[in-house]
Amino acid sequence: MLNHTIQVSRGSSEEIEAEIRVYEEICQVNPATYVLKLYAGLSGSHYVVIEPRFPGYHFNFLTCWLDSPPGNSSVGDACGWWASESECWYLKPNRTGDTATIVQPSGRTLTCYIPGNWIYPSPDVAEPYVAAPDELGELLAEIRILVANLEEDNNPRNEITDASEEDFRATLRAFNRETIAMSNRMIAITLVTCGVIGLVVYGAIRWLW
Repeated sequence: MLNHTIQVSRGSSEEIEAEIRVYEEICQVNPATYVLKLYAGLSGSHYVVIEPRFPGYHFNFLTCWLDSPPGNSSVGDACGWWASESECWYLKPNRTGDTATIVQPSGRTLTCYIPGNWIYPSPDVAEPYVAAPDELGELLAEIRILVANLEEDNNPRNEITDASEEDFRATLRAFNRETIAMSNRMIAITLVTCGVIGLVVYGAIRWLW
């Protein structure tokens, strides 16, 4: 299979296309146009076939989105196949948390942290490899979407980091601590600013009276 493919086991073609359009609406930073083709599957599922230049972060995020769209139970149960130059990865979203499990043809398992598209080895995760389908059914729709082109910021080629899961978790905890500290600083600055403005207004009222 030359193209990246997402299988959606639940939902009509119209409902799946509608969810792709919702995904498009939330990804409008520095957008670029990509072509997605929606096929009927021989087993009753639908398949979204995506051109090769589609960035890895969009493929992983869109697969997870179609697996369990917020507020829409009609569409769901998705998985995907990411086609690189050398092999085809199987991607299975995890509904507990912001991750997906990736399985290489060799059986090696990886975890993808979706918000940052951080991919790292997960030898303790057990997930079987599922091969991509050899045949698809009728072409139902050709969908052109305009979504964010983040270039190098979010691992567009789905490259694997050498870090372990423990390293990743430590980095994430440090990032969260820095984010909280920054928020606290902004709150403190806001309170001080409001206090100064209040004193100025109070002084002006006293002077006018």
